[in-house]
Amino acid sequence: MKKLLQKVTVCVGNQNADFNIHTLPLGLNHQIAAFSRLLLVAGTQLTAYQVLLALSNQLRGNPLSCQLYLRLTPQRMMTK
Repeated sequence: MKKLLQKVTVCVGNQNADFNIHTLPLGLNHQIAAFSRLLLVAGTQLTAYQVLLALSNQLRGNPLSCQLYLRLTPQRMMTK
């Protein structure tokens, strides 16, 4: 975060400057198993970020992130 703040200061010229970062998250999950009152769910999420053009040049493009996860969910919280 400190390194990104330094890049923002250099590109924008103000350490306290406001700038927008737009995100587009896409994800899915699937129930793998059901235990006594618990569901085991596996999923993935991919997020694309769009940043200022000046930062995009410093970051060598727009960053992507990918997450894989396992989640235990109580059955009563599941929606139909």
